Amino acid sequence: MAKAKPPLTSEEAMQALKKGEAVDLLSLELPAAKEQAAPASFRLNDAGTPADFTLEELLGMAQECLDGRYEKARAHMEAPARQLEQEADLSALPELREFVGAHPELTQLPEEVLESVRGGKGLMRAYADYENAQLKEKLRAYEQNEQNRRTSAGSVRGDAGDDAQLDELLRVFNAVFY
Repeated sequence: MAKAKPPLTSEEAMQALKKGEAVDLLSLELPAAKEQAAPASFRLNDAGTPADFTLEELLGMAQECLDGRYEKARAHMEAPARQLEQEADLSALPELREFVGAHPELTQLPEEVLESVRGGKGLMRAYADYENAQLKEKLRAYEQNEQNRRTSAGSVRGDAGDDAQLDELLRVFNAVFY
């Protein structure tokens, strides 16, 4: 059985490597950890004032900065997704399907309907209110025209009720003047 070699020191390993000998790096003797009497401190300017920080404090501050950057970057990346979710409220999809089924002839919504929907009304209700307002306007115009027709001096066709009355009027006119 081969005799186990004692671990090499780092100096012995360097000399062996310089000679071109193979060195088992896993069998190197690691130097013992040196005990530190006090943690090392680093002097930095903190808001213009020199201050001493330990390595642990510096690493903690660096981690806080990285965490803050991570949160900002994550919020920045999530903002478009949140905006899409808000703009594409899929809860209105059944109402949209119902509306398209009820009004397949429409290819564009009137601005009044869009404003009502933006104001919080449902699409069906907003369009029904729009149609109601349109019909009220047509009815008002019809009633106004009817009122004007009744109060005018006469229509373009005349006031004769039927052709029999007109024929009688012409017969009397012709008898008197001819």
